[in-house]
Amino acid sequence: MKTEAAEEGASVAAGRGESHGGRPGAHFLLGAALKVQQDVGAAVEAYRRACELDPRDVAMRVDLGLALAENGDVADAIGTLRIALEMNPDMAHVRVRLVELLCDTEAYDVARAEMDRCREQGITLPPDLVDLLASDSVQRP
Repeated sequence: MKTEAAEEGASVAAGRGESHGGRPGAHFLLGAALKVQQDVGAAVEAYRRACELDPRDVAMRVDLGLALAENGDVADAIGTLRIALEMNPDMAHVRVRLVELLCDTEAYDVARAEMDRCREQGITLPPDLVDLLASDSVQRP
């Protein structure tokens, strides 16, 4: 089921947002529509443009990071989500996704440090993630 935002973005998808120039919201909606249409690569570009136009918008940056991860660009996704968390450190779902991505890249020590930050903030991680990071089978210092 398409949302209103996706439908509005889809209406400009054919033009890939060129006519929206300096309107970050239009690029953001285009990204959402493209993601619904499973064109994640194009969604990433639309979200990037939205973030270039409004670098202080945390929601746009989070969606860019999530789309980057979905598109397989995990390193860039991690960096983008870290920037979003610097802007707003209270986003529990973003912290959890960051820990997951760090584990995907086998950066277990960094993931454990982020897990500690989650605990300090009262954020509960999924049990399988906690078990993985507590396991002796993953690299320890």
